[in-house]
Amino acid sequence: MSYFRNIENVDLIIDNKSVNFAVKTFQEIEAKRKDTDKIEEPHRHNYYTILWTINASGKHTIDLNTIEIKNDMLFFIHPEQVHQVESEDEAPEGLAILFTEEFLIKNGLTTKFINDLNLFTVEGKINFLQLDDSQNEVKKLIYKLQEIYNSNQSFTEEKFSAYLKLFLIDACELKSNKQFESTGEMPPEIVSRFKVLVEQKYMEWHKVSEYADKLTISANYLNEIIKKNTGRTAKEHIQNRLVAEAKRLSFFTQLSAKEIGFKLGFNDPSHFAKFSKKFVSKDNS
Repeated sequence: MSYFRNIENVDLIIDNKSVNFAVKTFQEIEAKRKDTDKIEEPHRHNYYTILWTINASGKHTIDLNTIEIKNDMLFFIHPEQVHQVESEDEAPEGLAILFTEEFLIKNGLTTKFINDLNLFTVEGKINFLQLDDSQNEVKKLIYKLQEIYNSNQSFTEEKFSAYLKLFLIDACELKSNKQFESTGEMPPEIVSRFKVLVEQKYMEWHKVSEYADKLTISANYLNEIIKKNTGRTAKEHIQNRLVAEAKRLSFFTQLSAKEIGFKLGFNDPSHFAKFSKKFVSKDNS
């Protein structure tokens, strides 16, 4: 795969409707693919993906790294990663847990929480857990998420959010017990330094050149290295962080649009209005 090809960005669409979370079996996903008569191509999801390979085989490529699929593997795929599954089974068994940034925002699961888990990374690696019979509690939580999603009961989203958080914490603990594995080379140090800077300065610095100056490199080179290692430009990283925070402030506070704009470093309300219309409002439609 190469980042310099036309990579499809896939939204979370279920039954022709945009949704914020879902749990689907591999059979359901494969049936949908066959209905559209599309070959599995390298693509990027506009949402977080967790794959549990209950009984499956084949190859899984994430960014430029490929790993053999075995039974009872948990893959954690960040929205920025390009991936492709090549199955060797006619009827692979597994489950896919899917949720958007919007879902996290609405249910109070912060960017810091997701980052602290260190399950979803964009550094060109394949992050996975190899489960065994001792991890039955983790498997039960996955089945519980599937049950909640299919229940259509009251407070489904709230229940799903609560159990998802428990599952992610348990998975994080397994990672801490050295049962978490990753493949692929680490990217240049500049990538991690840039991400730290974005988290620290996104409310103050909106231009790529400001980050490049701090890193003592050119803006063009920064964009090139970030794009190569994450699939998105430095500018897109900055914009995505601003969009996520704007949505959180809009959802969880009583701040006006003007106040949110000022808080995010937009000194001219008209500039934030244009930014909100182009990025925030579009994502909410």
